Amino acid sequence: MKIHNTTGDIYIGAYNSLYRLSEDFNIIANISTCSADDCDNINKLLEIDYDHDRLITCGGGNNGRCEGRSLVDLSFDESNLVDGIVSELSAVGIIAPSVICDSREQDLIKRNVLYFSSGHTSLDPVAYSYMSVIARRLLDTNQLFGLPNLAFNAIAPSYNKPIQFKTALDYEGYTYFVAFRPNATDYFHSRLSRVCQDNSFFTFSEIYIRCVVNNVNYNLVQAMSVGPAGAELAISLGLQAGDDVLYGVFAKGDGSGVATGQSAVCIYKWNDIEDAFFKALNGCLTFVNDVHRLDYTEEADCSKHMLSLPADEVQELMCPPNDRKDLRRVYSQGTYTEAAVSEALLTVNDKILTSVTTAIEENRTIVFIGTDNGQLIKAELTNKTSCRVYETVTIDTGQEVRSDTFIDDTSDYIIALTAKKLVKLQVANCSQFMTCDECIRSRQLDADPYCGWCTLHKKCTRFKECQQSPWLPSNSAQCIKITNVEPPFISKKFENISISLTVEQLPPLNINQNYNCKFGDFQSSAIKDGETLTCNSPPLSHVPQIPTSQAFVDVVLSVHSSVTDVDFVSTDFTFFDCSAITSCSECVSSFICSWCVYDNKCTHNTSTLCTADDKIIFNGNAVSPPNGFQGQGSCSQIYQPNEELIHANIEKEVRIPIKNLPNATKVNSYECELEIESTTVRISASVDESNSNITCSQYTYDYTSKDKKEVNAYIKVFWNENVIDNTYQVTLYKCSVQRPDCSRCYSMNTTRSAFDCVWCTGDQCSYSPFCSSIVNECPSPVIIQILPISVATVTTQPETNFTEVIELFGTDFGQMMSNIDNVMIDNKECVIVADGFNIALQSVKCKAPVFDSVSQRNVIITAQGKTSAPVVILYQNPLISELSPTFGIQAGGTTLTFSGSNLNTGNDIMVSIDGSECYVKE
Repeated sequence: MKIHNTTGDIYIGAYNSLYRLSEDFNIIANISTCSADDCDNINKLLEIDYDHDRLITCGGGNNGRCEGRSLVDLSFDESNLVDGIVSELSAVGIIAPSVICDSREQDLIKRNVLYFSSGHTSLDPVAYSYMSVIARRLLDTNQLFGLPNLAFNAIAPSYNKPIQFKTALDYEGYTYFVAFRPNATDYFHSRLSRVCQDNSFFTFSEIYIRCVVNNVNYNLVQAMSVGPAGAELAISLGLQAGDDVLYGVFAKGDGSGVATGQSAVCIYKWNDIEDAFFKALNGCLTFVNDVHRLDYTEEADCSKHMLSLPADEVQELMCPPNDRKDLRRVYSQGTYTEAAVSEALLTVNDKILTSVTTAIEENRTIVFIGTDNGQLIKAELTNKTSCRVYETVTIDTGQEVRSDTFIDDTSDYIIALTAKKLVKLQVANCSQFMTCDECIRSRQLDADPYCGWCTLHKKCTRFKECQQSPWLPSNSAQCIKITNVEPPFISKKFENISISLTVEQLPPLNINQNYNCKFGDFQSSAIKDGETLTCNSPPLSHVPQIPTSQAFVDVVLSVHSSVTDVDFVSTDFTFFDCSAITSCSECVSSFICSWCVYDNKCTHNTSTLCTADDKIIFNGNAVSPPNGFQGQGSCSQIYQPNEELIHANIEKEVRIPIKNLPNATKVNSYECELEIESTTVRISASVDESNSNITCSQYTYDYTSKDKKEVNAYIKVFWNENVIDNTYQVTLYKCSVQRPDCSRCYSMNTTRSAFDCVWCTGDQCSYSPFCSSIVNECPSPVIIQILPISVATVTTQPETNFTEVIELFGTDFGQMMSNIDNVMIDNKECVIVADGFNIALQSVKCKAPVFDSVSQRNVIITAQGKTSAPVVILYQNPLISELSPTFGIQAGGTTLTFSGSNLNTGNDIMVSIDGSECYVKE
């Protein structure tokens, strides 16, 4: 894929096809690349020749043909093609400058040519008249793809091991090729090779590039790209912000050159790359042995008997002038120990990383990484050892993202290609973050480095979209925020009160700019002093109404910018009304309210709204109250040290302890208000001599529900019709409810001992004072029901010696598990299962023993030495007498109907057909 740098048109080389698309993905042209005798053509190389306004395309089919095509309709004529250039195995290319010989002037001139690398070996299925691993071809109209008129234009292979080329790069006077290939022991390594653009292939060099972490070698390079380093990354690398580095993605090989799912991201400083190339050439020129001679071409030469060269001269000879005929075919290679090595910043273990593209946004380095399973990973390179993945987007499930991904000229979109899709994505989606806290996520792994908070516009944007406002990047330590309001609330009866707001990250003001406070819709001018704004509360006419039955209302207090006309930061502000509070405890713990005891009211102004001789309880936050009465602890209030239990239908006085009762001389009367099952009744009450207890008069406490063992009743205390804080809770209960037998009447699991329930003559659980004759020893157990009513006599059972679990229901099985002595079926024990006794239900589960004959068997239970009367359980076998239909489809699904006898034997009915279960609908 290539994108035209002026029109924005997108060119795609596909299988047997070429496409030209507009920048909004409309197809403009499409043409087949099949030839008359070959229609198996995979595009290998696609470049735009801007000098001649045409598209260069090379395919692995059509005998390795390269073609020059129209950028408009993608057509070509026979004069614009040459066969036998690229290999079907692998090929990459790039248009870059080169020194060539002008055929007319016979002078050396610099002109753009087509550099390409191709994995030609004897493994290539196509026979080529001239195979070259690295080569260049002319782009002149009159000799398209012709050889430059110079001595050396290509490097031919001399061995049959595959070279997998991945990328071609043009950087700082060199053309680079990225590949991996095997060494002498057939272990694959990543390589970076280059040729100088200022001479005629006199020198060519290859080095190892290694990406490692924790002794793991990610040896198969997948893609590389050149890009700048943002300030933070550059500083950690010892570079200047904006200096270029080499980014790469690598995979760990399986030993045969096939990538596994273990992948990594590495970056390389160009100084390290240059140093590796220096060592390769220096070793070649100062020849000691053959290790520095490029090993895959017979043409390679090394030793020029320069046994000792100064470093600056070796540096000059990396790109020697064309008149240095003694240096022709100096093709060098670095050793493995001289490799350019980088420690991986990011590793993954479940996918192959296939592409890498980078961008700089406000000094931060962002990398976009494609994967073999159709994902695009977005990450930030924070320093030379750290890579933070902040988002992963699936663009084409299961399809490899190709290495040629691009960020468009606006830096707003990334364009990615898979085998089936062309995708254009925004590099950032800041608008999805609605609040500053969502946008500024300095402590979160998913903070988007493109995004920041545009303060005065109150929205999350990219920096370039934030106009006339400070911009807080996503790694800021703090959002703009109102951290304090003083006072935090005022009475609804106050107006024009001075309010101070402390705003962290408050932007400065320029001339003719101002901030205003807004209380709901009311706007008030603000004075700025550092991070503090001071403004006045609204007049009474703009104070909001407090809803009925509430004591306060919250309004939005916001700061408004004259620059953007936006309320850009806000908090809640409270207007309160003490007079709406009816409880002393709530009053003196709310806002700045105080309680007038004998006036029985809450107020913000005791000096004018309480009578002269009233007792005042001041707010808990008051400083040095004059009378010492302050906070909830000074209020009249009920306290309940213990639970009050009363059996239903009992007439009783209830004594309620109360703190801080009002002065007796101020009280005319006391009353208790009792609420039972939503019904209330008033009862007269009296106070004791200590003025600390109220006694509610005799009253018969009862409730109507017949199935509730307990009901809560609540008592309020009134003096002169003024209610005392808190309520007193009474628990009413009935011994007879849900206690139908002696065991449940006495069991601690079903009856609290404080209830004083007893088993009474006449078989009833009663309140002890109600019982004339108490039964202390429970009667014999009684079995009422057994489930299931029948079990099978079959000899195959879940466990040895029992057929299935049965459950006995009855009365007086016991008050606890240990009360049950045993359960017997005839002369065999039915073993009780763990936790099989349900005291509340008086049921017990046991494992029915095996009997091998159809019969009726007697079941008895013995508890606390007493034995029940027997109850019959049937041992029987189910019998099928008829089946319909008698055939069905082989795939299953046929509904079958069975007829017979005893088909309901046991708890669980299961039907199987030749070992396969048939689901039963009863």
